[in-house]
Amino acid sequence: MTNLATRPDPFFDMREFMRRGFDFPDTNFAPNLDIVERENDIQVKIEIPGIVPEDVEVKVHDNILIVSGKRHFEKEESNETWLRRESTYGSFERRVTLPKGIDSDTVSASYNLGVLSVSIPKPEKAIPKKVEVKR
Repeated sequence: MTNLATRPDPFFDMREFMRRGFDFPDTNFAPNLDIVERENDIQVKIEIPGIVPEDVEVKVHDNILIVSGKRHFEKEESNETWLRRESTYGSFERRVTLPKGIDSDTVSASYNLGVLSVSIPKPEKAIPKKVEVKR
């Protein structure tokens, strides 16, 4: 199993408390993230509903997958009165440490129904090889 670790934002809980308590619309947020290791690749899925793909950036730098983007604040109509607002707006960034040797040119990303899927092929060294035992 490869060593995968997300770098959690130490201030996420505090910002969420502040956002929910004081309703700051431009507060940064951290979308939910799932990481699955398969035989030949690593799949990262990030829930970002309401964000258009043009507002998302996916990069690989020094074996770190960096996904960032922005959910724009929806302007209020003058005749609307909010009874409750829990939607998060503003910028986000998620980082995932990848195994050494990832070729950034082979990473691909797609967006469907509010979920960004990033596929990271494992380097040849990281794929287990079955060795035949001879008699």
